[in-house]
Amino acid sequence: MSSMDESGKPWPGIVYRLQSSGSLDEIGANVSDSIKIENRYSRDGLNKVLLKRRSGILYVSFNDGEDEQLLDMTSLDKTFDIPVTFGCSLNNKGAPQRYFKGTIRDMSIKIYD
Repeated sequence: MSSMDESGKPWPGIVYRLQSSGSLDEIGANVSDSIKIENRYSRDGLNKVLLKRRSGILYVSFNDGEDEQLLDMTSLDKTFDIPVTFGCSLNNKGAPQRYFKGTIRDMSIKIYD
């Protein structure tokens, strides 16, 4: 899943992807060059991933577990209009790149006010 503006550094937004090594997943999020995260997680036993941004704070939970705070994104002041993609990301010209080869199922995006 990608919702990251790749038109120029620091690439603001959020991405969740599989590492090429095959056993790890990665969550990356950028607000600025100094406010960012890149966390890796073991895929063993992982069935459900939930990313939430609540009041500007990014959280993740796995398999309906507790929320883990990842990054305070409240200082993100660069707005961008990038669609959420599943199975690829979009380059700086909006063309698909980094294709995932496999099966993706049971996905949803929920927006709450």
